[in-house]
Amino acid sequence: MWKIFAVKVYHFSLYLFEKFLALVPLSLPPRLSFMTTFLATGLYNEVNS
Repeated sequence: MWKIFAVKVYHFSLYLFEKFLALVPLSLPPRLSFMTTFLATGLYNEVNS
């Protein structure tokens, strides 16, 4: 049950993150985008494990 909720929260946060990226100029440091990708992948693996 909690896994379904976690997936919903994860997708919602991804949606908010995309909206945030649309507002911010795409001049973010590569390290920041790498870190967010790393964290998102880690969260995704935690939910699916």
